[in-house]
Amino acid sequence: LKDLEATFDNIMANSATGPFICRQLIQRLVTSHPKPEYVQRVVRAFNGERNVDNVTTGIRGDMKEVFRAILLDYEARDAAAVADVKFGKQREPVLRVTGPARSLQAASIPNSAYTQSGLGTITITTPTPHLLISGQNVRLSKFVDSGASTAQVPTTGTYPVSNVTANSFTVNNNGTSSATYAVTGSVATITSSGYAVGDSMYLNFTTGGLSGGAFAYNKAYIAATATSTTFTVDLGSSPGDTSGACLIPKITSGYGVSGSGGAQTILIQTTGNHNLIATDTVQLKFVALNSPVGATNGVYTVTSVVGPNSFKVAAPATPTLTNGSQAAASVTVYPLKGSQWNRNGTVTVEFSTWGIGIQSNLGQNPLNSPTVFNFFYPDYQFPGAIAQAGMTTPEFQLTNDSSTMNLTNFITQGVLTNSTGSMSSYFHFVGSQAITMDYSTYMTPAQTSNAGIPALVDKLGIVLTGGNLSTAAKNTISNYVASTSPVNFAYTTPTNNEMRDRVRAIVHLIVTSAEYAIQK
Repeated sequence: LKDLEATFDNIMANSATGPFICRQLIQRLVTSHPKPEYVQRVVRAFNGERNVDNVTTGIRGDMKEVFRAILLDYEARDAAAVADVKFGKQREPVLRVTGPARSLQAASIPNSAYTQSGLGTITITTPTPHLLISGQNVRLSKFVDSGASTAQVPTTGTYPVSNVTANSFTVNNNGTSSATYAVTGSVATITSSGYAVGDSMYLNFTTGGLSGGAFAYNKAYIAATATSTTFTVDLGSSPGDTSGACLIPKITSGYGVSGSGGAQTILIQTTGNHNLIATDTVQLKFVALNSPVGATNGVYTVTSVVGPNSFKVAAPATPTLTNGSQAAASVTVYPLKGSQWNRNGTVTVEFSTWGIGIQSNLGQNPLNSPTVFNFFYPDYQFPGAIAQAGMTTPEFQLTNDSSTMNLTNFITQGVLTNSTGSMSSYFHFVGSQAITMDYSTYMTPAQTSNAGIPALVDKLGIVLTGGNLSTAAKNTISNYVASTSPVNFAYTTPTNNEMRDRVRAIVHLIVTSAEYAIQK
């Protein structure tokens, strides 16, 4: 430890440390090719030197003073310095994407209410209009139970919405399987696959003659007969011929076996909240290729609850099972109770999952740079006129014909293609929205009319480029969007889609422009 401390002290005391660190910080924050005088002024702040321009704390390596010196230096703020053709830096690909995502971020809606009363759908009521449309995905998180029930809250995750009104929508509850039924005498035939004779399941009848009233028919049953697509249960009485829909609690899960002798336990890891307590019973159905030897399909009693997504059951006394684990989809859990359908509370409605994952189109994977210098070297010079001028341009190390087109296509897809309602989204690599942008603020007739387009371009230019959009670029974008011959964007009443199309076209053209690519 003493050697390590001595090493750090030597590095901090080295006269090259300040210039090395400060120049790279200027490159990341302000300009790729800082003038030596700019670097020197920031280094003096790093060294803790007191002077007229930068009254510092006098502490070497005080990074607050370093950042202040970088951002408040006249070379970073003076209009004449910014106008220099050698000033500025190219936005690296990830920042080209996150820029509009931050500027146009779809704000989450906290303190929304959720209710679920004996049904497979959850109704969400928002305090403000949510702007969602039917079929769009939404992320629901931070569920809080009202305290009126003992059921656990629904699972945080992404849900498709339906039954949309201005301030409400419904989602299907995770952990349930939809089915239909038809009754003849006292026998109900359930249309749902994957069941065998002797399997147990809980049936919650949501429509038809078996629903309503005191829900006397909502309980656990045992399959009397089964085919590949149906099974039958004895209702115990004859309600008359009827039919309708029902729900079956069903959770895809993984498991692990531990222990020895006759004291082994099976830990079940569910993909959603299981809503179980100790002494509850569940039907477990193991995938044949993954089932632990000796653990047969059947009804098990919950011995303990580890968490909202895990619980334990006792393994059969004999034979001894093989210790180990299997991932999700290796066992299906059928809770034999229906209390999880009666709950209410609050929830946060989000429009982004933030799981952008690995994106080859960007040429960058966040937090996965190939060197300690980031994705590019600080002294890189792009061949040609830039190198001949002696300029360093680190971010250009990621720039070539292929990467430029891939990045443009990625932005185009996120802004123009993946669009529903007033929103569009950069997609996650598995197909759900990762970062959602909301254009509703700009979707007004006054702003999107032909007469209003120039002002809207100017406003979005300030939001996205900090006022760096040239007059020529603004005119080109305005003329294209508001063109009357030919008409590139139809504009009648106008409809929401017509206003949205004009706004997102402006955003797309700005974000793919040279003025946006080069940050000043």
